[in-house]
Amino acid sequence: MKLIDTRDAAGHVLCHDLTQIIRGVTKDARFRKGHVVTQEDIPVLLSMGKEHLYVWDKQPGMLHEDEAAFRLQALCQNEHMHATPVKEGKIELIADIDGLFRVDVARLNALNGEDEIMIATRHTNTAVHQGDKLAAYGIEVTEHCLPGDDRTAITAAALDYKARGVGLILCTGGMSVDPDDKTPRANRDTGAEIVSYGALVLPRITAGVRVSRADLKALGTGGLCLGCPQCRYPVCPFGKS
Repeated sequence: MKLIDTRDAAGHVLCHDLTQIIRGVTKDARFRKGHVVTQEDIPVLLSMGKEHLYVWDKQPGMLHEDEAAFRLQALCQNEHMHATPVKEGKIELIADIDGLFRVDVARLNALNGEDEIMIATRHTNTAVHQGDKLAAYGIEVTEHCLPGDDRTAITAAALDYKARGVGLILCTGGMSVDPDDKTPRANRDTGAEIVSYGALVLPRITAGVRVSRADLKALGTGGLCLGCPQCRYPVCPFGKS
């Protein structure tokens, strides 16, 4: 794949689902991977903040994210599960029968130690039923800012907060759905040590305890949010080993 200016994207094939967020209206993929960009799409893409797009330019040794998702599905699915359609590079497995869900935790941890792929599951030895999915917390918000999609501005804002003694700086980029998000490189530009690109649970905070890559990859088991109608986190098994 290659990165091009959105204004020049007509006729190119998108490599990723692109999510449109309109507060109170929608938060879903507006354009699906494989979509051929038209001239009419360009103003919409720009309104979504997509100044650049990754378009398909397949090279030897590379996989489309859908292909990778199907390979991970093949590793996990058995005859008592069915899969959801692939969406934003993700597939969910759903139980077809009541039973005991068991995970080969050692193999899961080994796979999650690889870059750019991950599997999150319910806890091993969890009782599940047919149709079950198998796969703000005491902090004072002192200030927030909107530096925009500008790498230098994001870095400057983070360093400013650090200099003023802010204990936890959260950068709410969209790396999981927007591959051209400037946030990862902006974070690196601050001089911070990147312990892991992508954590296996959402959300995950650290408070005074150094977190290692091994700690994060071990959270694949139990790292699947079930999307309950009423969230009771942290009084639930989510994110607990």
